[in-house]
Amino acid sequence: MTDGESHATRAPGAPDGEGVVDADNHAGVDGARQQDRERRRRRRPRRIAAVAVLVSALVVGGAGAGGELYTRSRVEAAVHQALPGLSADAEVGTDGLLLPQVLGGGLDSLTLTASRLDLSAGVSGRGSSGVSRPGGSEPDGLTLLDVDADVRTVGLSAPFPAGRVDVAASLGWDRLTDMVAASASGAPALTVQAGALGSGDDPGTVTASTTVLGVDARVTIVPSIADDGGLLLTVTSITVRGADVDLGSTFMGRPVLSYLGLESTEISVDADSLPRGLSLSRVAVTDGGLRVTLSGSDVELAGL
Repeated sequence: MTDGESHATRAPGAPDGEGVVDADNHAGVDGARQQDRERRRRRRPRRIAAVAVLVSALVVGGAGAGGELYTRSRVEAAVHQALPGLSADAEVGTDGLLLPQVLGGGLDSLTLTASRLDLSAGVSGRGSSGVSRPGGSEPDGLTLLDVDADVRTVGLSAPFPAGRVDVAASLGWDRLTDMVAASASGAPALTVQAGALGSGDDPGTVTASTTVLGVDARVTIVPSIADDGGLLLTVTSITVRGADVDLGSTFMGRPVLSYLGLESTEISVDADSLPRGLSLSRVAVTDGGLRVTLSGSDVELAGL
């Protein structure tokens, strides 16, 4: 065979023109297959690495989610420990990831909603309403209704300190009646209810009904905030048998107010009667009671 001639062979037993294999082409096919196998081998480690990264991300993400759920449950448990009088429907809200905050020693903020919060009174003054029971026993506690609280910079261990607490809640009419009776110990039995509802800057009015010397009387009271952050109730009118009575007048030689157990037109429920560390910043009359806003800084939740 001379130079320039094609290098080809015929397979044994094959007819002329059939089974002819070009040696150069055969070598090219083998080379391509070898290169393809090498490319697949090079890709395999990259695929394995990518799968490993994905699996690791899923594992870490799952662990993080589990850690957040566990931390949230611990936060809710701490809130109920600090405020054991919370109703069963209480909901605790938080901002941001909890785990880093808890590891740092506390929470930046939390919100709390509940239909009821019972604050028991005691020697520590927790939630004392100042209402003494017969025999000089411990005073009753204070019940807040429709509670909506915002707490800032809060610790998660006793005494559960908070940098700032703002609570919007309602004082029911029964509770307010007890507070008035405690502040005006000589007053006859009263039934307290809404008069004019509050709106905007107008707190509204409260109506107290009673019987004096066998005669029905009605007292109109305007709630406001006292200088010490307590509750101030100011008597603005007295009606007896439908007729207005002059607040400065006397009857049978006694001031009219004295028949209501009052020495003046003001009934003061001081700040000591409110949850410890909190004072009033807003008050308004609603159908369900007095809607109040209580605020305070550097408050211990366990001491409310």
